[in-house]
Amino acid sequence: MFIRSASNYFHGIDEFEERLMAAQREMTGQVPATFMNEIFGLRSEIERWSDTVTPYKELVMAGREAFLTIDLQQLKSYQLADYRVSRLLTLINHYQEDVIAMTDLASTLSNFRGNEIMKALTVFTALTTPVVAFGAVWGMNFKNMPELEWPLGYGFAWLMILLFTLIIHVWLKRKNWIGSLLQFPNQTTSTKHRSKQKSQKTNKSSV
Repeated sequence: MFIRSASNYFHGIDEFEERLMAAQREMTGQVPATFMNEIFGLRSEIERWSDTVTPYKELVMAGREAFLTIDLQQLKSYQLADYRVSRLLTLINHYQEDVIAMTDLASTLSNFRGNEIMKALTVFTALTTPVVAFGAVWGMNFKNMPELEWPLGYGFAWLMILLFTLIIHVWLKRKNWIGSLLQFPNQTTSTKHRSKQKSQKTNKSSV
């Protein structure tokens, strides 16, 4: 009965493996909004599997304590039970690590996308600052505003707005604040520096 119970658990573990593999495949595409709930459900289920199978391992170990004078390893039924329980626990531990890795990866992706959204909003706000600033200044109801009487005042306003927007865009680009968050500004410089040092060492060794 013990061996049959342990054998029946393999069917449940196989079903869990199929759902786990399906969840891993989902991570390669567009992750749905309910994906984190699915991962937490898998994590809770694998913990229940661990809590269910661990007592069987304890029972197998208790058999050795109860029958110290008998070499239970000589009994095929005991060996089979021990192997199957160990195999179940090995699978459970492996799937637990997979679920934890998926949880960490999903959390990292969520944080990364959140940072990308905040960065996009920040860049958009910075680029529209000249429009807002000049619009606020020229929208004041002062009597003495000579720009309003200029024949080319409208074109001058657009020129100032575009000029300052371009300046801000160039400044953000030089700071590497436009583009992927995973850019490393000093990577090219450090690579060139390492290549230069390597060439210097080669020249010294040749001398």
